[in-house]
Amino acid sequence: MTEIELTDAQRQALQAAPGKPVEVVDDEVRFYEEQPRAPLSDRDRDIFLALLDNPPPPNEALRRAWAKYKEMAADADRRPEQPA
Repeated sequence: MTEIELTDAQRQALQAAPGKPVEVVDDEVRFYEEQPRAPLSDRDRDIFLALLDNPPPPNEALRRAWAKYKEMAADADRRPEQPA
């Protein structure tokens, strides 16, 4: 087993990294191998590609989410810049 010393900043960065196969417990860093993903069947691949070529129209939930996103983006554009 290889031991490494981490600074507090390094430990926080490792803990905050989303989706990384790393876990920091006390002073121990554990690395996890990614699980292999099963390939799509021919049928599922064909359906997926067909949906990319010809997506269905947005449903009501997606329309509401898009409207909310546009409103939030517009609000962010109107805010004065914060000094760095």
